[in-house]
Amino acid sequence: MQIGNNALILLSVLLLSGCGTTKPPPVASIHQLSPEQLDALEGIKIYTQTKRIKRQFETVTTVHGISCKSSMWGHAATTREAVLQTRYWAQQAGADAIINLQCDRQRDNSYDCSESVICNGDAIKFK
Repeated sequence: MQIGNNALILLSVLLLSGCGTTKPPPVASIHQLSPEQLDALEGIKIYTQTKRIKRQFETVTTVHGISCKSSMWGHAATTREAVLQTRYWAQQAGADAIINLQCDRQRDNSYDCSESVICNGDAIKFK
């Protein structure tokens, strides 16, 4: 009886631990975009320093992009894909550019990925 109770407790802990993973930001199907659509994403400029922007702008929203290696056999998580994801969401928000872009590589189980690159930035629109 004691072994059964211990097994039940262990099973409960394992099942509940899966609920603790963080929900990832939405992911666009970048690989399904046409070359023209990819070129349009490249048109979303990325500024590393706001003092270099000579035009007035307003912040539209914060955007996130993620590249995820979800399995041992999946494609590698790359900064390029995470930046494209960030540009995609900026474009969808009607932005002209992104400022304060930061990307971090993570080798943990965040977002159910064995490896991920996550980018965050502020999508801006020129006035």
